[in-house]
Amino acid sequence: MPATIKRYFIAILSAATAAALIRTLHHPLVALSPFFLFYGAVALSSWYGGTGPGLLVMAIGAIVVDCYLLTPTGSWIPADPEDIARLVLFVVVGALIAALNGALRAANARCEREADAARKSEARARRLAEANLIGVFFCDMEGNIRRADDEFLRLLGKTSADLQVRPINWRDMTAPEHRARDENALRELRDCHVCTPFEKDHILSDGRRIPVLCGCAIVSETSDVVGFVLDLTERKRAEAEAKLNQERLRTVGAELMMAEERERRRIAAVLHDSVVQMLALAKMRAGQLLQSADGNVQMAERLKEVYQLVETSITQSRTLIADLSPPVLYELGLAAAIQWLGDRMRSEHGIVFELKGDRQKKLLTDETRTTLFQAVRELIVNVVKHSGASRCIVTICRDESAGAIRIEVQDNGRGFVPAAAEAQDYSKGGFGLFNMRQRLAHLGGTFQVAQRPGGGTVVTISAPLARTDPEVSHEHNHSPRGRSPVDAPRPAQHA
Repeated sequence: MPATIKRYFIAILSAATAAALIRTLHHPLVALSPFFLFYGAVALSSWYGGTGPGLLVMAIGAIVVDCYLLTPTGSWIPADPEDIARLVLFVVVGALIAALNGALRAANARCEREADAARKSEARARRLAEANLIGVFFCDMEGNIRRADDEFLRLLGKTSADLQVRPINWRDMTAPEHRARDENALRELRDCHVCTPFEKDHILSDGRRIPVLCGCAIVSETSDVVGFVLDLTERKRAEAEAKLNQERLRTVGAELMMAEERERRRIAAVLHDSVVQMLALAKMRAGQLLQSADGNVQMAERLKEVYQLVETSITQSRTLIADLSPPVLYELGLAAAIQWLGDRMRSEHGIVFELKGDRQKKLLTDETRTTLFQAVRELIVNVVKHSGASRCIVTICRDESAGAIRIEVQDNGRGFVPAAAEAQDYSKGGFGLFNMRQRLAHLGGTFQVAQRPGGGTVVTISAPLARTDPEVSHEHNHSPRGRSPVDAPRPAQHA
């Protein structure tokens, strides 16, 4: 039986018992006051079930006495004014008894819950202390440690006997460059009776340093301080390994990108030197045959179809070569390659394109130039596919203060706000932006997306410029003539 139904069932049962006793008992007290037994029923039901069951018994008692015990019976209004007063008094006193017992019951239940929570919290704290997962110490407001658990003593490089001989001050075990953090913690402790956990290094008796997380609070009126120390050695080691692995992953990604670019250039060179040349020769021969077939109309038509197919194949092959590895990027530089992208955007999709620049020299390495070109190409593709823009402006300038090249790609489309990295669902797209951000970060660059005030999006990317190296320039000016343009190492170029 549910607890609520049970409480009201007990109330109804107590009211019925009181009514039955009143009708069967012929005691002088019952004759004197028929409300006597109902007072007990109200007290019992409210003590057991709370205010609601008590008020229910009070209402049942008032109805039973009024209708069946007071004269005239069966009437809602007693004839005797004294009976009316007694009935009103019963209702008031019964409601008061129900309310007081209900409040007392709620207070007892709340105290039991708090006591149970305190017992559970104490048990958890005891288990935590016994497990030696964190170091726990007790000290005064000056930082003199009087008691500590085994884990703290291990982190301190001391024993309990050492604390009994001479208290240890927590300043003495702090690395010199971190002692200001101890002073800030003490000031916060005096002002707020609790300090925000902070990190510092402990210096052990053998000179070793271990990173720890510390926190403390005042727990009594005598200004006793309890604190904890958590060893962060494993966490710091894991963070360092994760950072190293991320750096290795970025390096491998950059190497793969450059290897992919070299392979693209090799395939483009092979296509240009073999396939396109052969197609050009086939086109020339088809043209010669077409000129010599003037008398045969049917043969001339077929040769004309072959000529057009070869010409279309040459055009598509050159487009494929440009998509694989645009020669303009390596022959004329980054700005010319971006202008080539913009011209294709304008001719193929009707989007107005404008390239702006400050005309300052921007020395770039092969990796930086390739990464920036691929980033701008990805952004332009996004403008075409997703923005619904009619205009795109690319600005290339030199950031003198940062020693970097900065490129802004802005459009007048609908705009978008990229999701946070941890909330991005790459199954729905957006991996291109993530990959772009990672590659720029590996170069030491940045990637930022912002909404334009008038609509549209502004994407700003930057990458560090290459340092001017006289030896590289000398090698560039005296490179062997017989080396292939694909295999030869390329020095830094101007954008």
